[in-house]
Amino acid sequence: MSIVSKGIGPVAFNANTLMTIYNSAVLPKALYGSELWCNVSAKDLSKLKKAHIFCIKHIQGLRVSTSTDFSLVTVNSVPLETTVDCNKLKLFGQLCRLCLRLLVKDIFLNILIRFNNFDQQSVGFIPDICRIAQKYDLTDYILTYIESVDFPSKFQWKNVINENVIIRTQIICLRGFNPVTNGTLQSTLVSETVILLCVIWREINQIFLKSLS
Repeated sequence: MSIVSKGIGPVAFNANTLMTIYNSAVLPKALYGSELWCNVSAKDLSKLKKAHIFCIKHIQGLRVSTSTDFSLVTVNSVPLETTVDCNKLKLFGQLCRLCLRLLVKDIFLNILIRFNNFDQQSVGFIPDICRIAQKYDLTDYILTYIESVDFPSKFQWKNVINENVIIRTQIICLRGFNPVTNGTLQSTLVSETVILLCVIWREINQIFLKSLS
């Protein structure tokens, strides 16, 4: 918010430049330690979500009333909770790839196996990871790891997160502002038209911002 008050916005910078600054400097600070968030109140999370959407819209020079899904898709972004889910999955991958001789690895494996064997623990990092894995159809990776201690490399796991979490969420956002008739999405042609309009809007927005700089 302090950056916004200094006049740094779509008039002074290109939207791509602002998103790079936001994703590399602002968002990581706001979500510091989010990998271990397991009991954040709904009120606090709601404040973070609103701030995230405000920044996304401000970067593009959009009105506050603009569709949230549209605002996210036009800058290739995702909702805040999706970013938090990605952070937790990345930490999970780091723990899975730790050396077996480390004490922290023994503790991690013990907790993971106990939870998989119907431990009553309902709050914590492992329960969160299992819920996230179920949400994005990644449970097989956890089960395979428990059985064989085999886990994808850092690069492979990054691709898995990108394909199953980020891209999947962006598709849902695209559908979020598709025209709806009687509660049912219209034809595939409509979906393709919406995606095309979204891409065109992004290009027009970038050209307009460059002309102002």
